[in-house]
Amino acid sequence: MAGRPLEAVALAALGFRTLSMRPAAIGPVKLALRSVDLGAARAALDDCLDASETRGAPCDPRDVLMAFARKQGADI
Repeated sequence: MAGRPLEAVALAALGFRTLSMRPAAIGPVKLALRSVDLGAARAALDDCLDASETRGAPCDPRDVLMAFARKQGADI
């Protein structure tokens, strides 16, 4: 999971600071992590989870992060 850029951003936004991946994935993951504000990504994920819990509205964290990354102009 950590070797995929979007998922690595999600893990880092959740507080993971050590990720294990194959060497070929390091470049794309590093680019993705450097191109987003992890605090803002965490806030987007928190909003998604809150919406699911409080309103019962389904929220797909992957879709939320992808939309967030596009809005930020991230290289994912």
